[in-house]
Amino acid sequence: MKLYHGTNMDILQDEECELYVQSPAYLYELMNIQVASKYKDIWFGCLHVKTRSRNNELLGDVEGAYVQTIAKVHSKDEFISLLKEYALSFNLEYVESEDMSTLQYRLWNQLPVAEALLEEARSLQDYGHIRFSTFHTY
Repeated sequence: MKLYHGTNMDILQDEECELYVQSPAYLYELMNIQVASKYKDIWFGCLHVKTRSRNNELLGDVEGAYVQTIAKVHSKDEFISLLKEYALSFNLEYVESEDMSTLQYRLWNQLPVAEALLEEARSLQDYGHIRFSTFHTY
């Protein structure tokens, strides 16, 4: 049996967060994500990109796309810089990032996160690595 002594214990006990209505499995997963992200937060954001030319290697013949992303970084500014860097590496134009917050914040507030990203969050060990969910093109 593990006894949890983390900085988020107050949030787990806060009645306004309503985590008491969540299943033990949900709370266990939330704590595992925190432990895995030691010293750096896992940031979440919805990335909006446009293709620089048609027949883009990643997106094909579309104008642009939205995609949920996560990365382990120190700050929101660092997360934005990383998103811009990755966009350029795929010959995409960074337009904006929306709904940016830590992954823990989203989970505590029961905001939507792609299931695939939750699975990736467990394995996101290295600093600066980024993961994408499904690209929604237009």
